[in-house]
This record gives sequence, C-alpha cells and structure tokens, in this order.
Amino acid sequence: ENCTGLKGKLEIAGNAEGTTIGSYAFYGCNGISALSIGAGVSSIGSGAFSGCSGIKGDLNIPDSVKSIGSAAFYGCSGFNGKLMLPKEITVINAGTFYGCSGITGELNIPDSVTTIYPGAFYGMSGISSVVYGSGVTSFYSSSIYVYYNPSNSIYLSPSNTMYGMSGVKEITFKGLSVPTNASTVLSSVSGTLERVYVPGENYSEYAGSIATSIGKAKLLASNVSEEDEFVIKKKKLISYQGNAAEVEIPAGVEVISSYAFLNCSSVEKVKLNAELKTIETGAFRGCTSLEEIEFNGALESIGSYAFYGCTELKAVSFGERLNSIGSYAFNGCTWLEEVSFNEGLVSIGSYAFYNCAHISELSFNKELKSIGDYAFSGCTELTAISLNEGLESIGNYAFRGCSKLSGDLMISESVKSIGSSAFENCTGLKGKLEIAGNAEG
Repeated sequence: ENCTGLKGKLEIAGNAEGTTIGSYAFYGCNGISALSIGAGVSSIGSGAFSGCSGIKGDLNIPDSVKSIGSAAFYGCSGFNGKLMLPKEITVINAGTFYGCSGITGELNIPDSVTTIYPGAFYGMSGISSVVYGSGVTSFYSSSIYVYYNPSNSIYLSPSNTMYGMSGVKEITFKGLSVPTNASTVLSSVSGTLERVYVPGENYSEYAGSIATSIGKAKLLASNVSEEDEFVIKKKKLISYQGNAAEVEIPAGVEVISSYAFLNCSSVEKVKLNAELKTIETGAFRGCTSLEEIEFNGALESIGSYAFYGCTELKAVSFGERLNSIGSYAFNGCTWLEEVSFNEGLVSIGSYAFYNCAHISELSFNKELKSIGDYAFSGCTELTAISLNEGLESIGNYAFRGCSKLSGDLMISESVKSIGSSAFENCTGLKGKLEIAGNAEG
C-alpha cells in the first residue's frame, strides 16, 4: 500500500496452488507503469490496485482468476488498451473498474457472469460497445457503499453501473431473459446509444422492459440475417430491421408487435396491409421521420404510445373498423394537423392527442362513447369541435388549454360525466354552452 516509489513493471506470476492478491495490496502505487497478472493468480481482492493510475496498456486478467473484489481497479485511469475478463468469474463487483476511463474498444462480459453490481464500469468513457454474456440475469438493484481504500468509501446506486460510459454506441444482450434492473442501468447511457441488439426470440420481452430507457437507439434482433427486413412469427410482425424510407407491411401480418419500429428514424411512409387488425403499444414510437401512414379498413385497435413522438406526422385518417385509440397514442405528434375519425370508433384514451398543437378541427362519430383524460389538452390551434350524440364521458382536462375553441358548445343528453377542468382555459368559447343532461343525472 502506497509504495509510490515503485516505478516500473509489476509482474505477479502466481503459482500452481493459486496466488491470492489481498485487499488493497498495491493501493496507491501510482508509479507502477505496467502490470502483468500471471496464470497462477486465482483471486484479486477489493481495492487491490485502487489508485494505480500510472499503469498503461491492456488490462488482461487471466482465466485462472475466479473472483475480483469491489473497487479492485478503482481509479486506474492510465490503462489505455483493452480489458480482457476471465472466463469463469460469476460476479462483477461494485466499482471494480470505476474510473478506468482510458480502456478502449469492446467490453465483453463472459457468459459465466450472472450478476453485475453498481458502479462496476462507472466512468469507462473509452468503451465503444458492450456485450453482456448469456448468463447475465441481474444488475444488482440496491445501492451500496464501497471502500476504495482502507478508510474511504463511495456510495454507488444501480444507475451508476454504466454511468459515464459516454462512448458507448452499441450494446448486445445475449441472454434470453431480460436482466433485472436493465432499464435503470441503460438509462445512464441512453444519450449516446445508437443500437441495442437482443435475441430475436425474446425481442418483445426485451422491448417491453427497456424500450423507454434507450433514448433514440434502434432496437434490433441479433440473430436475424441482414437480408431479413421483417421478423414475423405467427402473423405477428415482431421487429423491423431495415432502413427504408417507405415500408409496406407484408401480406398475412395481423398484428404489429409492441415497439416493432421503435426509433426507426429512416421510415417516412408506412402502408398497412389489408389484414392488419392490431397495432400494439409503442409500435412506431420515436419514428421521427414518419410523415404518412396509410391505414387499412381492417384495423381494430391502436395501442398506447403507438405513434408517440412521431413529430413529422401530418395527417391521419382511420379505417371504418377502428374501435379504440390507446393512451398517449399520438402524444407528441407536434405537427399533426388533420385527424379524421371513423364511424366505428368507441374510445379515445387518455393523453391520446395531448399537445398536438396544430390540429384545428375535430368531429366525432355517433359511436364514440368516451374521451379520456387530457385526450386533447394543449391542442392550442383547435378552433371547433362537434361532440356526438351517444358520447357518455368526457375525461378530466380533456380539452384543457384549447384556447382557440370558439362558437357554441353543445353537450348532448347522452353524456353522463364531464371531468374536472375538462374545458379549463378554453378562453375562446364565447357563444352558447348547452349541457342537456339526462334522466340518470
């Protein structure tokens, strides 16, 4: 510990019985310029090389090493090559490579690893891609104090696991099951991520767990041929892998799965096939170049967040069989101007068209029963609405802030409930307000 006069290469050969490098064994030896760990070393203790910031080159930990303690290489910022991990370790402890900012290239987590603790890779800004082995089942979900020297500790939370890995553009998960707490860990690198690869057979499971934590990254199936644009299973489109500007959904597909087109920024136009019945949650979320979608006559439901954040979408005209539009379905479609509702539509979910500030006019069909909370709140260019006979409920804040609404407003006797602040701040309403009411009250 603190042998600062050691200035050259440190070579630890180990022996046949297995040499153990104890906790803080070389802590603060910042004059060491090179490190060689031999095949006779079996374990590396906590903080063993903490603060050895002068060591350069690769960090090659041989396969003989079965365990590496927390903060073992804490602050070893001088390493400027690759990190090679042993093939039989099962845990990567908290803060193990904290601050190893000079290590570059791809970080491969062995298939033997099952659990990764907070702060394990904190600040490894030189890493460009990460591959999580097939055995990784969890990112430890509790915060923890880690001693990086005998008397000082640092508090690490689960969100710190990959925090500061600002160079990471690609992550691959090999395991069939989504590691617990993966979404929390991924959120810290969401700003730089471009691609996340997951097993095709479990694409939907991964998508449901991490889709909202990967920023604008594209979610892709890892075991699919590059020639296959569409991943389809049992009439369900699981994932779109291509980069085309115009996409036509293949014949026979009846369902577009959750997040199938997540963050597909190249797509500008989508034509639905004749058989499609369902668009699931987040199917086209983050398709920021999508300008046009050609709906068919068979579509029955649009799931929540289905077109969330499709900022270039200008107009939508729904087919005659559409029954429901889910919550947040078109939320954030800031340039949406024209919406044409079909005759069979029964429900519009909460926040469905929230802040779609360019919609100017709405007319609802006679079948519509409910308008959800905040459904059209913030549609500041909306000048006219025609509420239908048969409508039963208007949700809380449904038209809040639609300040350009003008003329008369007629609410028919079929309406059983008008939510709190449903028309709050609709300051342009200056004509007649008629609320018929009904026998049930």
